Amino acid sequence: MMDRVGKAAVTARTTPGGTRASAPPTQANGLLGLQRAIGNRAVGLLLGTKLRVDRKQYTEGSKQAPFAPTPKAKSQARFVVDKGMNNQAIAAGTTIGKYTFTAVAGASAGTLGYEKFKGKTYCGGRTFANADGQLPGATTYTEWDVAEYAAGARGVERVVVGANAKAYYTNNHYADFVEIRT
Repeated sequence: MMDRVGKAAVTARTTPGGTRASAPPTQANGLLGLQRAIGNRAVGLLLGTKLRVDRKQYTEGSKQAPFAPTPKAKSQARFVVDKGMNNQAIAAGTTIGKYTFTAVAGASAGTLGYEKFKGKTYCGGRTFANADGQLPGATTYTEWDVAEYAAGARGVERVVVGANAKAYYTNNHYADFVEIRT
């Protein structure tokens, strides 16, 4: 079945596990852009079937990993674990050490920010649902931005840290993950 979303063609084929959609991984628009904007379940409803998305998890340094964690991402993962920010629920008004989490103006609802360095706000602490099951399911996760928050733009790089202190990096907004050695 062929469908057109924006200018990009998207192929969806029925498999025993549901419908599998494929699009070039570097494509900014099309199915991947739509998934990032409204979520996989909503895209599945638009296609009129259950959507299964192939997402991968890699180990840092493996030959199959499409990218490597940046030094800044590794630093962010260590920061989150060292401060104990990975094993508790964080809500607006929560203070952990010297960091107070507040709602971020101009960001999506529920986005929390904290001043990591003087005058530099970073977003993080929201629960990462792991709805697609691309990470091991035996723990809870929180998501953390790698880049500084700037005028409504959070970027696509994230560090996802589990309550078990395992950290994962994505440079393509949750499409693929590389486990970070901390």
